[in-house]
Amino acid sequence: MAAVAILQVFADEQYLPFLVRLVGSEKPFVGYNAARALRFAVASLDPHAYPQLQDAIREAQVALGSASVGSDSDRLTILRDAQAELADTIKTLSAPAENFD
Repeated sequence: MAAVAILQVFADEQYLPFLVRLVGSEKPFVGYNAARALRFAVASLDPHAYPQLQDAIREAQVALGSASVGSDSDRLTILRDAQAELADTIKTLSAPAENFD
């Protein structure tokens, strides 16, 4: 749990697979905090890590589905929010810059 708490404040792309495993396999409290760490990573990681982060979020959602977690789970809600936030960020970064001439 200490590692998850640290990753909620200091995101690191090398630990994304670790967080995914926790979301799907640990007790709800640990899984919830791992999902929060993935959401934190959306706002913290460099854009070069976005493809890996997208995959991690999807894998965590699949893991929860395999564990028969209900669609109203807080963990799924956080992952959906993270996915939406990441999609918005990617869209914003890929939009052409406006010309202010």
